[in-house]
Amino acid sequence: NFCVPHAPPANWTGARIDPSRLRFHVVGDWGRDGWCCQTDVAREMATAVEAVGDTAFVVNTGDNFYPGGVRTARDEQWATSWRNVYMQYA
Repeated sequence: NFCVPHAPPANWTGARIDPSRLRFHVVGDWGRDGWCCQTDVAREMATAVEAVGDTAFVVNTGDNFYPGGVRTARDEQWATSWRNVYMQYA
C-alpha cells in the first residue's frame, strides 16, 4: 500500500456551511478498489455529513473506472470501487 494517511492542517477548524443550504458532494477521479487516498476521501465525506446533516446527492465528475471502464450496471467495479469503499461509512 503506497498511500500515506493525511491529517488536516493544524489550524483546520472544519467547513463552515449554512445548514439551510443544499448539501452535496462532488467527487471525480476517485481511485480504484479503495487504494491510496480513496478511503481517506470516503471517511472525510462521512465526517462532513455528520457535521452538517444528510447529503442530498453526489456529483460524479468522471474518470473513475480503470483500466477500461464498466461494461454494465452490474459490473464488479461498482462494488469494489464505489459501494464497498463509500457505503461502509454511510
